[in-house]
Amino acid sequence: MRRGLLKRPPNAGKLTHIDSARVSDIDFRTGGGADLRLQDGRMIAARLVVAADGRQSAVRRMSGIGFKEFGYNQTAIVCTVAHERDHRGLAHENFLPAGPFRHAAHDRRSG
Repeated sequence: MRRGLLKRPPNAGKLTHIDSARVSDIDFRTGGGADLRLQDGRMIAARLVVAADGRQSAVRRMSGIGFKEFGYNQTAIVCTVAHERDHRGLAHENFLPAGPFRHAAHDRRSG
């Protein structure tokens, strides 16, 4: 989101980028907009507040926006790989009944 906003056309309106600031309090005005207090004491008036500050969003919590969380009892393996040969922009995925990767116990039962 930040990259998109910073790349906006110069005539797209006023945008002030404040890096590494944290919101400590939000006061929503009755007619719209909000006043935000930053942890360093600065005050900001905003017509739009976006709660895009991560999974444990303090802005979402201060705004009273609820959420539901679901546990899927899954584990993920995340990695970055470098290809030895050019893959020409193609990726392949195997769709199996148990998902893209079969569980080891499932493989043993299958023989």
